[in-house]
Amino acid sequence: MKGELISKLSKHIQKLLKQELECYQCLIELSKQQRCSIIVGDVNALMDVLAQKEDLISKISQLESAIQHIFRRSPKLLKQMPESVNRLINAITTILEQITVLEKEGEALFIEKYNEIKKELGNLKQTKIILKAYA
Repeated sequence: MKGELISKLSKHIQKLLKQELECYQCLIELSKQQRCSIIVGDVNALMDVLAQKEDLISKISQLESAIQHIFRRSPKLLKQMPESVNRLINAITTILEQITVLEKEGEALFIEKYNEIKKELGNLKQTKIILKAYA
């Protein structure tokens, strides 16, 4: 019976991890779309991507909670997981590293765009003051 229970829990964890991996794969694509939206300055596309990312992150959080709940109830279970579970965890770790890089690049691009717009607004303000002086 105990072996059967471990097998069922292991399959359930694998299913949850596969879903989580799929979410992270979607998240990496959304991070790439976010980067493009920032580069071209498409605020509407950026807002849409951010909303989609928020939904995915919420789903990932739910999956993580479900997995943690199982391991909290059966702490020794982690040592008894098949190699396929470890491969899924490694794949998730790799994608998370890629997402981290993309997010840092996106943040840097966003700051760069922000500074460009801030400079343009400063120039417009200066132009307005000059035009006002000549009016």
